[in-house]
Amino acid sequence: MRKNFAKALFAAICLSAVGAAVYASAASNNPKLASLKPTPGKITGRAVYMSGKPIGKFSVWATGWTGEVHLGTSGTSPSLGLVEGANGRYNLQPTSEHNRKKNVQARVESVKAYALIKYNNRNYEIAMHPLDGKPNGSHKGAFSGDTRKGVVRDFVLKISGSGRDFQKTIPPRDTSSNQLADPSFGAFFGGIVYISFNYPGSSAPEMQTLKGSKVQLSLSPTGKLLDGSPGKPVNRTMVIERESLIGHSYYFRDIPIGDYTATATLVKPDGAKYPLEFKNERYQWSTSAPVIFEPFPTVGHVHQCRMDIRRS
Repeated sequence: MRKNFAKALFAAICLSAVGAAVYASAASNNPKLASLKPTPGKITGRAVYMSGKPIGKFSVWATGWTGEVHLGTSGTSPSLGLVEGANGRYNLQPTSEHNRKKNVQARVESVKAYALIKYNNRNYEIAMHPLDGKPNGSHKGAFSGDTRKGVVRDFVLKISGSGRDFQKTIPPRDTSSNQLADPSFGAFFGGIVYISFNYPGSSAPEMQTLKGSKVQLSLSPTGKLLDGSPGKPVNRTMVIERESLIGHSYYFRDIPIGDYTATATLVKPDGAKYPLEFKNERYQWSTSAPVIFEPFPTVGHVHQCRMDIRRS
């Protein structure tokens, strides 16, 4: 049997966070904050980690209606302004989309917050989850408020679990490319480890025996996670469901956002195990490799790193 008979493209992906392995409904297991008194004429609130610790730097953006002529794209609400938050607090005075120097009263439809986190010398901008468990004003009846009385909206930074646009309690599944995927990357807050086999000799006789084999992926944290919580090992297994591996991909979903060292093993149906090797950035083969969820310049886009993998 050929030594290097299985090659793969391996990528670590995070969405907006996009959002690892505790699965719960969006409203559960959140930090409890004392009630905040509304401030008439303003949108106020807090932004915290899951531990309840205030987030040092973040931004908040609101949309809604002020009685002025609608200026946004058809079907969208005008912007009420953007404000920078600090030390877990923000205070947004809605302004006119005609004139940002003019303060206005507004019917608020959406308030969104984005944490600005520096992690291992990389700068991340990650969408946060509203603490009331509702989507960010994207669904009818999800959120509304009137600034005449004051609007309060608190947020929490999640690095795993069910996401902003995924209201069901079922977890995002680890899937292959021939299975149903999650409805969107916003379905969860963790990252994705992506493995795609692509070997020129996959039509060789020995390749036909891979169906029913398993790929075991093990991730060992190299330190604390992005939110400062202790890292824990992540172990996932995926079954190879077809004989030809060309163009077939596997997705290990909702990995807690942090830095890891990856190892992988191919387990044949008879129980035989073969370590898999990764090609590092210097194009050298090794039985382990770093997994880093690289930040993207735009919120909601995929963060990724890429490397090849083969049987050792």
